[in-house]
Amino acid sequence: MRVLVAGWGTAVPEGTLTNADLEERIDTSDAWIVERTGIRERRIAVDGECTSTLAVAAGRAALEKAGVAPQDVDLLVVATATPDQPLPHTGAFVGESLGLRCGSFDLAAACAGFVYGLVTGAGMLNMGFERVLLVGAETLSRITDPSDRATCILFGDAAGAAVLSRAEPESGSGLLAWDLGCDGSAAPLLQIPAGGSRCPTTTETAARGEHYIKMEGREVFRRAVRAVVESAGQTLRRAEVTADAVDWFVPHQANARIIEAAATRLGVPEERTIVNIDRYGNTSSASIPLALFEAVEDGARLRRRSRAPLRLRCRDDVGVGAASLGVPMSDRVAFVTGGSRGIGREIVLALAAAGHPVAFCYGSDEEGARATQAAAEDAGGSALSIRADVTDAAAVDAAFGEVESALDRVTILVNNAGVTRDGLLVRMSDEQWQMVLQTNLTGAFNTIRRAGPGMMKSRYGRIVNVSSVVGMLGGAGQANYAAAKAGLVGLTRSVARELAPRNVTCNVVAPGPIATAMTASMQDDWRSGVEDAVPLGRFGTAAEVAAAVAFLCSEAAGYVTGAVIPVDGGLGMGH
Repeated sequence: MRVLVAGWGTAVPEGTLTNADLEERIDTSDAWIVERTGIRERRIAVDGECTSTLAVAAGRAALEKAGVAPQDVDLLVVATATPDQPLPHTGAFVGESLGLRCGSFDLAAACAGFVYGLVTGAGMLNMGFERVLLVGAETLSRITDPSDRATCILFGDAAGAAVLSRAEPESGSGLLAWDLGCDGSAAPLLQIPAGGSRCPTTTETAARGEHYIKMEGREVFRRAVRAVVESAGQTLRRAEVTADAVDWFVPHQANARIIEAAATRLGVPEERTIVNIDRYGNTSSASIPLALFEAVEDGARLRRRSRAPLRLRCRDDVGVGAASLGVPMSDRVAFVTGGSRGIGREIVLALAAAGHPVAFCYGSDEEGARATQAAAEDAGGSALSIRADVTDAAAVDAAFGEVESALDRVTILVNNAGVTRDGLLVRMSDEQWQMVLQTNLTGAFNTIRRAGPGMMKSRYGRIVNVSSVVGMLGGAGQANYAAAKAGLVGLTRSVARELAPRNVTCNVVAPGPIATAMTASMQDDWRSGVEDAVPLGRFGTAAEVAAAVAFLCSEAAGYVTGAVIPVDGGLGMGH
């Protein structure tokens, strides 16, 4: 199902319960809690706060981020195990507070609630709805025995919400696969025994504390790890991907040891596993949206792991759910060759300004590379610099490996690396010819060949090759340069045709005369002659070239491929 998370929001209550607070209340210690659960503190609802108030706050934030008015929501789903009251359902309070007039219902699947809601919402969108507001919200502190050391250290209160809408089929985003299950034989392991029709509330049930959560921790742990691994494995098989392809593993935040054990068995490394249980504890149906959307908002994490899709995993004692969800991100990892100066530096800065984690390689100009990094930082971004020879396929592979380790899979590639070795054809040496062809053309082939499989797997990619007006017009004394730059056009259009079915575009930007340190040193009469030949009557700037590149790397250029965009003041007009 092609489902887009159009907006998201989270809410946590004002109160905080730390391990130090618990040390004063029960026989426990901070070290004991952290060792067994990974939890250091949890958020607790205060007077005036309840499940619906948290759900309203998260839902309102999600609607605002999505730019969706309340009257445009077709359905509200509230996943919760802690409703405000038995009747009416919590969704009635949430919908009224948000100004919704659509249908609504509560979904009670405890820790698996948000994943169940996600699959349900996707199904409703598939049936014709346009927008579904899904909220996971809990006030577990209201059903936790403050004197029970087995449970009071675990649970907290929170809410997370998502506006779901239909995505375009060609976007590569969507609910790729899911697995839902329930083992009713595990019900006694984690339950609230009394308070329902099976065991109505009495003075005796209240005295025995049967309206609080009861848990068999050891057996829950054992079953949880097994259930998560089995359900996640089934989801991966249905999605036809392997664990290596998982970008973010977003598990229900039940226990840090459960998360670690499940991730290890699935083969997902720590850096790709989202964990925030240390600050919130187990928030049941709110835990996955809280972890996921907090990670999305976390710029530091996005610099490390910014690509889609995201994989969600959830389980509880009797219910288990897993889903694989594609979420388009604006800050995909970009890699620029030849980024230490001039046009390359401006491209790095333009992509960083657009919110992309950026890496660039350079040949030998270490001082220039440091200057590019400094400029990126001054602009509020960052750039990873790597020394690499693009003519060496092994060096290119190593450079990409470094980017993938530090940032993520490259889905934006800009080939700007280039050299000149001018000379008249009859006097041009083999070395002059080979060096220019190897750097300017073979270098681009090496990087595209390395980046291509990852882009195809992601079903998203932007490739931009920086050519030159000389590739269209030719140039006396530049046979090698013109051949390489013209060859880039043929390479680009071949790649564009091959990768288009996987939503990967490939385009050319062809600069004309650009003001650089080299052109600034030229004689005035030469500069004047060039300016006279350019219809716009001036040299272009590196920033103008970078702006064209940045556009071709953007979402807005998704329908542009195989194109040659001249940035030459009209010099190559008609060619």
